[in-house]
Amino acid sequence: MRFLIIHNEYSVRGGEEAVVEFQKNLLELHGHHVTVYRRSYAEMGSWLLGKAGGMFTSVFNPRSLRDLKKLCNHNVFDVAIVHNVFPVISPVVIPFLKGRGIRVLQVLHNYRLFCPVGTFYRDGHICEDCTGKGREWNCFRKRCTGGAVSALSFAIKFRLVRLLNYYGDVDSFLCLNARQADLTGRYLKASDKVRILPNAVKVSEGERRQASQRKYVSFVGRLSEEKGFFDFLKIAAMMPDCEFRVGGGVECQLKCGNTLQCGLLRILEGRRAQGALCGFAGRFGFEQMV
Repeated sequence: MRFLIIHNEYSVRGGEEAVVEFQKNLLELHGHHVTVYRRSYAEMGSWLLGKAGGMFTSVFNPRSLRDLKKLCNHNVFDVAIVHNVFPVISPVVIPFLKGRGIRVLQVLHNYRLFCPVGTFYRDGHICEDCTGKGREWNCFRKRCTGGAVSALSFAIKFRLVRLLNYYGDVDSFLCLNARQADLTGRYLKASDKVRILPNAVKVSEGERRQASQRKYVSFVGRLSEEKGFFDFLKIAAMMPDCEFRVGGGVECQLKCGNTLQCGLLRILEGRRAQGALCGFAGRFGFEQMV
């Protein structure tokens, strides 16, 4: 089969970029032909309106349509796998692909279709306000992005995206878990289109054997509040006899009111800047970091 993978890369490489590469390699390993259409946050640096232009291109970007039309004129695709399309590509590509007779699969990496900031998290607690009364305007009212102007921009563009119903042309939504699948089915009225497809990672037989012999609890991901990192630390504090390990990028903006004693905490991967790591360790009062 011939696949077209579409992804708007973030300013900093993260999990979604890793998933796109893994998916591409896996499909090619099984004999499929894969073309990747990528665009990046970095493009906005050269735009006349800069990042403000993202408010418009999130809703409609004619260049993305021209690029895909050219691609489709020179290639035949059976399936398009759409990942992130904000803020450069725009979901306007979905009805275009559907109109070309291409099956469209939308991979949902976050909650962006229901929550403008994509996290369902605000002010230290889970927030699903944008699924209820007022919908996206709650993002502006509660300043979910920090400032009034940026919050208004997010509220407007994602409200327009919803009202234009671009995602109505998706054939299948690929969700990471049952919770996301339930939300997608209910709020997009697409229960018959929802499939659960967790992220995967390539593990060699040797790595598999080593993993079975390891005796520790691990956290892998961005070390941020909405990812549950503070919950991980609290659990570690209650289990001083167990070894806890962390792998992920450090966010220097982390805040915590409690000093947590975790026994031994090892940073396996992540940002290697000494200042950032030392500041992170000191903020939580860790006795030892390797």
